[in-house]
Amino acid sequence: MKVIRNVSEAEWWGWVRKVESDATFFQTPLWAGLLSQVFPDLRVDTRIYELGDGASVLLPLMRRHRLGGSVATLESMPFGTYGAFLSERALTREEVDEILAELKRSRPPVARLMVTPNPLGRFSIPEDVFHCQNFVHFLRLDEGYDRIWRSRFSRGLRYSVRKSSRRGVRAGIERGETAYLDFCRLYRRTAQRWERGTVFGERFFAALAQLDERHVQLWLARLEGRMIAGCVIFTYGEHQTPYVGGFDREFRGYDPNNLIYAEAMKWGARQGFKSFNFLSSAGIKGVEHFKSSFGTQRLFFNFYLYENPFVRLLLRLNPLGTRRG
Repeated sequence: MKVIRNVSEAEWWGWVRKVESDATFFQTPLWAGLLSQVFPDLRVDTRIYELGDGASVLLPLMRRHRLGGSVATLESMPFGTYGAFLSERALTREEVDEILAELKRSRPPVARLMVTPNPLGRFSIPEDVFHCQNFVHFLRLDEGYDRIWRSRFSRGLRYSVRKSSRRGVRAGIERGETAYLDFCRLYRRTAQRWERGTVFGERFFAALAQLDERHVQLWLARLEGRMIAGCVIFTYGEHQTPYVGGFDREFRGYDPNNLIYAEAMKWGARQGFKSFNFLSSAGIKGVEHFKSSFGTQRLFFNFYLYENPFVRLLLRLNPLGTRRG
């Protein structure tokens, strides 16, 4: 197996476009470039593997150095997003094992290696190689929005969406750095209310505002001009993926999130996207219930996680905070 490192952006885009129906936004150079711009300690380390039969596979990859550069973490891809393999065919267990072994031989020594595949991709990873399990909720948009509204959405959800509109809430895509930075503040307040850390800051959202609106949309719900909820949604290939959201609890009786998601799905279906992938719910039951109300399917998938036990002990003794964007 031949390994090609220092993959150029042009080579990467060539690969993504070759298997575009499988690729998500998070497997493109757009996401990697955004992360390396916002987080100086993250570096692109994407690799191409040429297999014995002439086929090849691309692995989107980000590297972060720890403990003064003496060890590294490798993720495909960071912050709970999909990476894993973009390939021309299904990979055998032996091929996956060989790729994982090559990654763990990287220098500096690998403290942690995480590979999370796109669960909606054509080629599944052999289950006896990727042992960790998670699940996502997703909805097939190619059924058409009218059918989704009638047959997928629960009765309570349809009532909620109508009620939100009747009460004067309006949802749509907004553009520009000002809108993104206003949403950033709503996102951070929401995360604090959930008692969860806020990974992304103003630099991240300002960078999002510069991306092509074909691949990122900021959906906002407003009541009499006031922002009361929002969601950043990434789109690429066949996939529409909501990523970060925010919600002003003062307006919970107006159900703005239900309206945002319904309008985003309607837009996505009419744009020709085939799946709406809600990503993981992080074990939050209320979030899982929200996603289920849209008539979603639950899809389990395996991912790979390796942690060097000796280095993990060192990191505990010498914790280094992750830089915020």
